[in-house]
Formats: sequence, structure tokens, C-alpha cells
Amino acid sequence: MVRLERETLAELARTAAAKFGGKKAFSMIGEDGEGQVLSYAEFGRRAAGFAGALSKLGIAQGDRVMLLSENRVEWPIAYFGIALAGAVSVPVLTDFIPEHVGTVFSHSGARAICATVKTLPKLKAAGIDPAVPILRIDETDASGILVQIGETGTRIELDAPEKTATPAEDELASILYTSGTTGNSKGVMLSHRNIVFDAAACRSIIKTFPRDRFLSILPLAHSYECTIGLVIGVLNGASIAYLDRPPSPAALLPALKLVRPTFILSVPLVIEKIYRNKIQGALEAHPLYKFRPTRGIAIGAAGRKLIGTFGGAIRFFGVGGAGLAPDVEAFLKAAD
Repeated sequence: MVRLERETLAELARTAAAKFGGKKAFSMIGEDGEGQVLSYAEFGRRAAGFAGALSKLGIAQGDRVMLLSENRVEWPIAYFGIALAGAVSVPVLTDFIPEHVGTVFSHSGARAICATVKTLPKLKAAGIDPAVPILRIDETDASGILVQIGETGTRIELDAPEKTATPAEDELASILYTSGTTGNSKGVMLSHRNIVFDAAACRSIIKTFPRDRFLSILPLAHSYECTIGLVIGVLNGASIAYLDRPPSPAALLPALKLVRPTFILSVPLVIEKIYRNKIQGALEAHPLYKFRPTRGIAIGAAGRKLIGTFGGAIRFFGVGGAGLAPDVEAFLKAAD
């Protein structure tokens, strides 16, 4: 785990890049296997370059930048790049309807937007002023990024400033908007210390190491995945893989075999589908399952099969966000 002079996202990005250097930081997993791969050193360079691009667009310390993107390698680059510019990130869930996207944009006072080709239609439908610069994080590489203003696209070089920002620990780092179950989305204002301290505190319970491999399948715009699935990983130099499509069983199972993750965060629906499709039938048909004295042997064998389904190396599987089906929860406890 890195030691930080300041508990800020900017300090974390700089320190992790220096400490973990050539170690794999982020990668994309697609139908053809592992695609784009970034080391911690390259992540640090690109995040600093992203901060430089924001500065060229007139984004100053304390300005808000909306981040509307599916999970991808460029998401953490933008997230930490915003912090390195001294600005405030406003992550937005991609399943928000255009009306809610527009509300978040207006309410947060965002001056720029990070988006992809998949989320551009939602921005247009939200009626956001076309004069607002859109940084196309899916159109970026080591040297530059496409910036759209209205119908015009310009490529801006990712030149790191001579010195990136050093925000105070209690300065605003991010505004996270809820899903709006009681009306319009509520903006939760989080300081740098809020986020980094939470991640470090979680590590005291969830031991994480540079050898760990994360497979990130939940939206990074949610605090659950962002804090535990991203910030904890960077704090500890773990490698984090993202899927290039939604985590359906058809996409997830090959990725599990390829990445062999040690660490996954999920919601009940994912583990329930895997249990019902891959485990339950064989377990209930097992001859030892029919008799209570030997049922534990069958459950243990099924548990080992489940671990194999996840790649065989899993040591932490977090499930949250909703209640787990009682039979699945009972199986997981018995199989542990």
C-alpha cells in the first residue's frame, strides 16, 4: 500500500505511478481476449496529460467536470486527471435518462464533459449547450484527445503541466449523484479525504496486495465500485481489468477464465445467475446431497466448482446493493 503525504486523489495518482511504475494497472477485455493494457507509469503520464488538456480548455481549480462513460481504461485516467487539474469530478451513471443527465449537468455547474460515442446521444437528447466542450475519452491515446465543441472536433495534445495541482485534503473532489428514488438526483459532495480515507479503511478489512487482479463489472460512477473497485486497487498497486461490453454470462465467463481475478465486486443478480446456471442443478443431483449427513461433502465440491467458474484464484467476492436470494446465501455460507 502506498503511503501518502496528503490523502488526496491527486497525490494518490502521482505516488502510485512512481511506486508501481511498469506494473500492469488497467486493461480491457474483449471477445478476442486482453486488448489495451496500461502500466502504472503510463497511467500517471496520461492522467497528468489529461489534467493539462483540461487546463488548455480553461478548466481551473474547483471547476466541475461531468464524467459520463461506460467502464473503460480511460475512465480512471479522466477521474484522476480531473483531480490532478484541481477540478471536481461529477461521475454520472450511463443508465440515467437524458432528463436526469441534463439535471445533473445544470445542478452541478459542470463546465466540461467527458463522454464516449455511446453516451453522446444521451447528451444531445438532454439538450446540453453545444458550446460546452466534450472530451471524447474513447478517442484518446498517449499523445492526444479529441475535443468536440458543437459540430467541430479538435485534437488536443496531452501535455502534462509543469506541476499538477495539489488540492487540500478537505477540498471537494467529487460530486456523486444518487439515482433519484425520492425525486431529482441528490448530489453528495465528497472531499479528497472522504474518498481516500474510506478506501484505506476498507483495506484494513479487505486485505489487498500488488499481486491482486481485479475484474471490474459494476459501474465506476457508483461509489461502491469507485471506492472499493478502483481507489483501493490503485492504493495497493493491483491490476484492474474492464469488460468492453455488459457483464452478461456470455461475456463474463470467458473473462473470468482469462483474468483469473482474485477480487470482484458484484450485485446479487450476477452471482444468482451463475449459481442457477452452473451450480444448482449438478448440486441437487449429486448423490451425496440427498442425505443430510453427507450433504456438506456435495456442497464443498460445488463450492470448489464455483471457485473454478470464477477462474480458480478468487479470494474476495463482494456482493452488495440488494438482498441476496436466501438459498444462494445459504449455499455460499455452507460452501465457504
